Amino acid sequence: MVHTCVWSYLFEFFQQANQTGSSNAMELEGAKRCFLFLQSVGLSVATFVSDLHRGIAKWIRKFQPKTTHFFDIGHFARSVNKK
Repeated sequence: MVHTCVWSYLFEFFQQANQTGSSNAMELEGAKRCFLFLQSVGLSVATFVSDLHRGIAKWIRKFQPKTTHFFDIGHFARSVNKK
């Protein structure tokens, strides 16, 4: 059976920006906590979708090499329209 987890800031409510130093760092920490939680209950993350956060993309490449990372098309489209 294949399970799909789409990042939707589900785990960010466990923290506050003052715990990580900034809202940017909070987003990366939320992604890390999401992975840790899912792995602790025996799930592996095959695909992960996030906004255009470069820190999350780098962290997934480095520490979760079996996970395919995609950017959310809505965030991507808005960034292209701004240019």
